[in-house]
Amino acid sequence: MSGPQNPTTAPALKNVIAARAAAAKAPSPAQSLIADIERFTPQISRLLPKSAKPQAERLTRVAIAAMRTDPELALCSPVSIAGTLATCAQLGLDPGYGGRAFLAPRLHEERGWECVFLLGYHGAIELFHRHPDARKLAGRPVKRGDKFEFQYGTGERDYFTHQPAENDDQGPSYKWYAVAATRDGGGGFEVYGPKDVARRRRRSGTPNSVYWAEDFDKMAVKSVFWELFTWLPAGRDLSLAMAQDGHLRTDLEPDALGSPAVETPDQDPGPHDEDGEAASDPSAAPGGQSAVPDQE
Repeated sequence: MSGPQNPTTAPALKNVIAARAAAAKAPSPAQSLIADIERFTPQISRLLPKSAKPQAERLTRVAIAAMRTDPELALCSPVSIAGTLATCAQLGLDPGYGGRAFLAPRLHEERGWECVFLLGYHGAIELFHRHPDARKLAGRPVKRGDKFEFQYGTGERDYFTHQPAENDDQGPSYKWYAVAATRDGGGGFEVYGPKDVARRRRRSGTPNSVYWAEDFDKMAVKSVFWELFTWLPAGRDLSLAMAQDGHLRTDLEPDALGSPAVETPDQDPGPHDEDGEAASDPSAAPGGQSAVPDQE
C-alpha cells in the first residue's frame, strides 16, 4: 500500500499539467506574427481597385513566405511589414518578384527591427516607363578592361560610349552609368564613381541591406537612376516610390503613400566627381572592399 498522500501535491501537480497544456496550445512567436500580418489583409485590400483586391491576400502570402526564409524579416514589427506591403500594393509592384521591390529588414537603434520598402533596379525601370513621355532607361556597370569614354557638355561635346571587354578580360566594376531617352528627343546620361555610389548609399534608408552585398552593381546603377530622375520627367508612381524608398511606413491610409512616418535624415552628398572616377571608398563595395583595384 502507498503511504499517505501530501495534501499539497495533487493540486500542485494539476497546476503544472495545466500550465504545460496551455503552453502547448499557445501559438509560437512565428505563428503570432503570421496571424498579425494576416489581420492587416483587409486594410491592404482597401488600397486596391476592386478588380485587384485578391492581390492583397497574395501579397500577404508572399510576406509570410519571405519571413520563413529571412530570419531578420521575421523579427520585424507586423505594422512595418504591413506598411511595406501597402506601398507595394499601391504601386503595383510585387515584392521579391523580378527584382522590382523588396521587403527590407533593418535594425533601428530605438525601435528595433522594422521592415521598409526598397525599390529594386527593375522596379525603377518599370515605373519610369509608366510615364507617357518615357522611351528608354538602362544602366550598367563598367568593368576594368572595358572601353568606356564619356564627356558632359552641350551638343556635339556631350558624348558617351561603352564597349564591354570579353568576359575573360573583364576586371571588377569601377564606374556605373544610366542613360535615358524621352519620346520628344530629350534624354541624357549620368556616370557615378565609387565615391558617388557611397554617398548615395549612406543617404539611403538601407545602407546595410543584404541587397547591397548580394547585388552591388544593380544597387549602384539604381543610385545613378536617382541622379537621372532629378531632371527627367517622373510620373506619379515613380515620384511616390522615390519618396518611400528606404523609409518606414506605419500608416495604411491611401493618402499616406509618399509621406513616410519616419524620415531618414539625408547627408550632404558632396560635389559630383569632376573626372567621373573618384578615389576608392571602403563603404562603396560589399565586404569593406574598394570597387576600384589598386593600380600597378
